[in-house]
Amino acid sequence: MFYDEEKNLRTFKCHKTRTGKLSLWEFGGAIRHFASATLIATPKGKKPEAVFVTTKNNVNSQHALVLVRKDFIIAWGQERSGTVNICLYVVQKLNKDKGELTALRVNELYHGVWAYPVEEPYVEVVAALQKKLKMRSCRVPIYVKIPKKTLEQIK
Repeated sequence: MFYDEEKNLRTFKCHKTRTGKLSLWEFGGAIRHFASATLIATPKGKKPEAVFVTTKNNVNSQHALVLVRKDFIIAWGQERSGTVNICLYVVQKLNKDKGELTALRVNELYHGVWAYPVEEPYVEVVAALQKKLKMRSCRVPIYVKIPKKTLEQIK
């Protein structure tokens, strides 16, 4: 991961699907005094559809693979000893050749203080991220729609 503070840009390494599309994992959860998580949302802040959902050996790990597109929202958070930090990014550019995307940081919560008031598209995903940061030994995705076909495979 590369972070350019002057431009508020961050490069995320992506997973490439078999069809060559870029995707990111929803992952994370809490253990003792530490938690971290990443969630992906549509441009309107709603749940995206999962491409793949893990069901085994995924405690606080990768839970759902989500295709990413331009303008999708990436919410990253970390909690350490009660202090929560959250960064909200909006995908600006996809680079399929390098398998990465560039996202613009649009807001952040640092030691309990938001840089800007949280706007409507981000409210729901921030609430879901905070929920995931509190889940001990998280084994399930929190903020994705799971297609019926995938649900049948899980059961």
